[in-house]
Amino acid sequence: SRFIQNEGINLREQHDALEFFNKLVDSLDEAAKFLGKGEICSQIFGGTFADQKICKGCPHRYTREEPFNTLSLDVRHHDNLLDSLQEYVKGDLLESENAYFCEKCSKKVDAVKRLCIKKLPRILAIQLKRFDFDWEREVAVKFHDYFQFPREVDMEPYTADGLSKLEGHLSETCEEKANTVYELRGIVIHSGQANGGHYYSCILHSYPDGTKKWYKFDDGEVSECKLDDDEEMKTQCFGGEYSSENFDPYCRRIQKRLCKRWWNAYILFYEKLDATKDVDAAMSNIVNSANSLDIHPKQFKRMSSRLETNVKRKNTKSMHERNQYTPEYFQFMRNMCSANPLILKRIGTRVTPAGDHLLLLSVQMAVKFLLTTGFRAKHNLHCNTLQEWASDVFEPAFRLCPAARHWFAQDVLYRIPTRFSEFLLEAPHP
Repeated sequence: SRFIQNEGINLREQHDALEFFNKLVDSLDEAAKFLGKGEICSQIFGGTFADQKICKGCPHRYTREEPFNTLSLDVRHHDNLLDSLQEYVKGDLLESENAYFCEKCSKKVDAVKRLCIKKLPRILAIQLKRFDFDWEREVAVKFHDYFQFPREVDMEPYTADGLSKLEGHLSETCEEKANTVYELRGIVIHSGQANGGHYYSCILHSYPDGTKKWYKFDDGEVSECKLDDDEEMKTQCFGGEYSSENFDPYCRRIQKRLCKRWWNAYILFYEKLDATKDVDAAMSNIVNSANSLDIHPKQFKRMSSRLETNVKRKNTKSMHERNQYTPEYFQFMRNMCSANPLILKRIGTRVTPAGDHLLLLSVQMAVKFLLTTGFRAKHNLHCNTLQEWASDVFEPAFRLCPAARHWFAQDVLYRIPTRFSEFLLEAPHP
């Protein structure tokens, strides 16, 4: 994607939120590691899987560890998070021709192959797998199945130590028991279908006095939401179906029908209950590390002061020119140029020499702006305001000030006869 290639992101193009999150974490960690700050994001979101092979015909167990940032759970065959987690760590039986070769016994034995969690992260990101590809129809699909999740979840039964305890085995680690209870802190919601839609987030904010409130982050708009209410959580996040009443023109009556909730949770963020201070400290460490990063490593030579000054000057000029061609700047210039003419027009008395001078300056400033900027802008910036320029600036100024009329005729119209032809014939703006 463009994000991976360090290019600009097309906001009108559909992107997968999970892919974006993973690439963002990887890119930040890679950049911080390059600058000697370690993998700062993995300290918060990073956990470890245990890929286990448990032999049935002998007492041997084999474990291979794998890092992860997100946990992906199925929503199609389960209607709640706990059942999906239980299925996730259930494992598969390897037997007969697929039996596992035990290296210590030097023979094939029946074994259980499963994936569970070895080390839990401070913040657990869970993807609900609502998107897939239909190979028969060759189209992307989204599942709107009902899937509920709790506000708190104990992850111990889905860890390697928790499973060992249930099976009557000793814990694989001798470390002191860590807290495994998580609290729901954030939800990424997808509204729409597989081929298009919109993402927005709901985040639980904790205040210093201990109170908590849910807020909805929808592009540039932030508003309070009522996800602390269980019914509202079900309506906004769990998916499934709802009953809708519609008027049937053939039967001429209101009929009920079931509709799918095409807005539903896609990524869940759970935080360890005892990890708030640790997460806050880690976030502070990330901010402090970012502030102290040397973005000019010693192995790279910085540009010379002369070149840097030249680059800054050109960047400033470019930004200034870009800001000139905005509706706000055009409105500002018209208001400023029309201030004196409109005031003197309302007075309606004979204009004094000082008033003549102000009107002349207003006309000169308006002409300079229109010839150098206004007429060179894209058509939609000035085409709807030319009548307002004429009525607010030129009409009152020309009616009240002979000097303004004389200057406009001599210096604008006659001194350079071809002045307006470039705008009428050459079309300087694209």
